[in-house]
Amino acid sequence: MMHPMLARDLSPRAQRLWMVAILALLAAYHLATIQRQCLFIDEAAELQLSQQTIGQIVWAADSMPPLYALSLKAWTSVFGAGASARWLSALYHAATVVAAWLLLRRLAGPRLAVVTAAVVAFTPLLLFYAQLIRGYAMFTMLAVCAMGLLAVAARWNRVLDWALFVAAGVLGMFCHYYFALLLATLALLALATPKAARVRAVAAFLAIGLLASPTVLLVGSDLRFQKGIRESRPLNASAAAYTYFSMLSGYTLGPSRAQLHALGARAAAADAAPWALGLAAAVAPLGWLGVVGLRRHRLAVGTLALLFVPVLLAGALGWASGVTYNTRFVAWCAAPLGLLLAAGMVEGLSRRGVLKWAAVAATALLTLLCCVAIYNRAESPRYANEDLRSAVAAIESAELGPTDNADPSPVLVVSGYMSEVAALYLAQPGRAIPLPRPETAEPVVADARQAEAAAQQAVKLTQEHGGWLIYTRPFHGDPDGLLLDAMRARLDLVEQTPCAGVRVFRVTPRRDY
Repeated sequence: MMHPMLARDLSPRAQRLWMVAILALLAAYHLATIQRQCLFIDEAAELQLSQQTIGQIVWAADSMPPLYALSLKAWTSVFGAGASARWLSALYHAATVVAAWLLLRRLAGPRLAVVTAAVVAFTPLLLFYAQLIRGYAMFTMLAVCAMGLLAVAARWNRVLDWALFVAAGVLGMFCHYYFALLLATLALLALATPKAARVRAVAAFLAIGLLASPTVLLVGSDLRFQKGIRESRPLNASAAAYTYFSMLSGYTLGPSRAQLHALGARAAAADAAPWALGLAAAVAPLGWLGVVGLRRHRLAVGTLALLFVPVLLAGALGWASGVTYNTRFVAWCAAPLGLLLAAGMVEGLSRRGVLKWAAVAATALLTLLCCVAIYNRAESPRYANEDLRSAVAAIESAELGPTDNADPSPVLVVSGYMSEVAALYLAQPGRAIPLPRPETAEPVVADARQAEAAAQQAVKLTQEHGGWLIYTRPFHGDPDGLLLDAMRARLDLVEQTPCAGVRVFRVTPRRDY
């Protein structure tokens, strides 16, 4: 993150040079890391959806309105439906950085605008979603535009600014249903606008509601899809704490997202505690100084409201609807957090004595911890996606290239939904077979009966040509290891070189079984 002192009294030319430097560094980071991770299951599903017709995309039940998927379809029609699709999210994130700079330049001046742009550019959670083929980077971009445009429109009350706010609000509602929580928070803040602007504010929100009303036709099926993914888990104190911890850890300090499926709450908290304490030590002084600085620009109340109110609303909505609360629904809140921290850096550097050095130390500590989080995401197997790309490469290398058999040996994948990712990397996608098979309607092996049935399926599938087993992290489909034990009892499994989050076995039938 850029030292705030360097952003003092910036000329327009200096601002542009700093922004070019920030964006160039961001592009260099993406060039070096964007293909490091194997595609995640959500990315595979999004890519598959983007290959459907426009009508199928619009009506697909996939938990989101269709705007991002339609933009992804346009992108993949030009650049192909592979991992290069991650660059679309990277571009949305870069646009978020530019939008934050342009809007804050009007609201708070060049120093805070440039420093906030730098903080938002390299906030670990926003970087995580900037390399994910899902709609959250677009969501954040539109959220930043809506927040900034409302503040600009309320302050100067120009028709053009209100029209741009309406456009951002409507696009946001077609990007994600939880954009409504941002709009609800902004509507509360709009009540405090000057009386002259309040009439146009009401008209703007009514226009957003009218123009975004078609999303009501889609929300029912998407809501049922989201509720059916997993058992409902509402927002509680630990989930709220993890949300704010994740904004600066990017899921890569303390327990990984995969480990959270297996660790108890106490063990996870103990693992995260040293990192959380370090982040708290950095955020506390910068947050306090940030509130002081933002009050000067009349942005303190709005920033704090946008940082906390949507999380509470998301929790209340989850409790009322049965949809599991998830950090990704409010990941865009990392942007107002970035503004708060950037304001603290700028304010602290303008002070003297203890406050100045406290701000310097806090900025250095925060920068260090964020760099560790960013490094972990790129380099640590602990935080990596299940590496089915390397698993498939190992299988096909061991076979000296894809098999030419008319009936090739199957590649069994545990769990079933991870087979969709394996299929993307296999030269013959049809070789990827989910285990348990889809007809069982039991994607997770929960008892010995299910393990026995799935093992019998594996025996039948491999009895002619043998095959391969890709065994992902157990929580995906075999949390107690029952399926693996049942397969070992009936088949010869020879483990190959493991990959991040994945074990690969050569499978041969037993003559004595």
